[in-house]
Amino acid sequence: MIYKALDDIIPYIFIFNIYLIIINRGITFLERLLLLTLDEFIKSDYINLLTDAQRKYLIENGHFKDMKVVKNRLSKYYKNVSISKKYGRLVISIGKPRVKTKDDKLQQALVSGIVASYDYDNPQSLSKWLDKFNIQINHGEVEFESSDVGKMFGRTKGMVESKQIAWFQSAFNAFSKRVGNGYILIPYCAESVADKYGSGEHIEVRPLDHYERFEVRRLKEDLEEKGLRDPRMQRESKEWEDLLARLGLVNIYNVYEVAGLKEDELSSLRENQGVVTFDARNLFITKFDSWIGKKIKEFYKDEGIKSAVDAGIISGSNSGLKYPTIKEWVQFKPLIFRDSVSEKLLDDVKYMDSDDLFKMFGIDEEE
Repeated sequence: MIYKALDDIIPYIFIFNIYLIIINRGITFLERLLLLTLDEFIKSDYINLLTDAQRKYLIENGHFKDMKVVKNRLSKYYKNVSISKKYGRLVISIGKPRVKTKDDKLQQALVSGIVASYDYDNPQSLSKWLDKFNIQINHGEVEFESSDVGKMFGRTKGMVESKQIAWFQSAFNAFSKRVGNGYILIPYCAESVADKYGSGEHIEVRPLDHYERFEVRRLKEDLEEKGLRDPRMQRESKEWEDLLARLGLVNIYNVYEVAGLKEDELSSLRENQGVVTFDARNLFITKFDSWIGKKIKEFYKDEGIKSAVDAGIISGSNSGLKYPTIKEWVQFKPLIFRDSVSEKLLDDVKYMDSDDLFKMFGIDEEE
């Protein structure tokens, strides 16, 4: 009788013990949402998060082949995952759903924003997403007295655009793999359509049809053969304008769509995420400052070149130089990111040497 009574109360003692551990570690009980025995885990949908090999081994043998590997797998989808053996029972603890991201504030912010606003019925293009996060850049014409400076400005702006695409796609990729099977780019178009009353026109968006996609692909191949490989430059060409006119379209662009979207997973992420507030613009500029600052410092690390730059003898615009100098970056920055640097700051940096400018951008001497 005594042994039977102990057997009956051990699970409750164990659960209370787990609760105390959670509280002592500063993790609320709500964050540690579920405590599952191994049998409960096998019967739950969580087992489907394992790889085919992990799932097959567990079902056939009744235990995990490698608990650490399984924990890492589950941690891609949920916070605060732990697998432990207490009082002869294996217990899997699973917290709130998550999108696994790098230790990167910008990526975490972008993922949170995508989770909050992704709409399968209304997929958005890259430019729409950048507008939504307020990290768009100025694509207006900027004139310089020197054509070399203008070329370096264009090169620098191209670096910003490349990072815009890469950092956004990295965040969208992490999101899409969590709620589906990755993402695909779908060619869309906008066309002007007369309303049914014939009193006016409005813009409709839709996927390109088979013929339109063929025509776009053929034009892109032709432009690439002529040396025009930059997609933005292609869209600004006369040939592209002629194609739009011939097809009766206002615009052609790609939209980001999650393949095989699991709507319940997206809903669960949203419910547990709550209200999202962040300043993606500041996070993006700060990250790019750090990235380009390190590139510039590495490129101009030779003391002779550095002294010549500080003396104004050479600049990044000189022929053959890959990156702008740090002073040129300060000059270009407010022209690329609208009003991101005040005129006063531009006046202040005119007389600062490179070391002080690197410190201003948070690039330490030891790096």
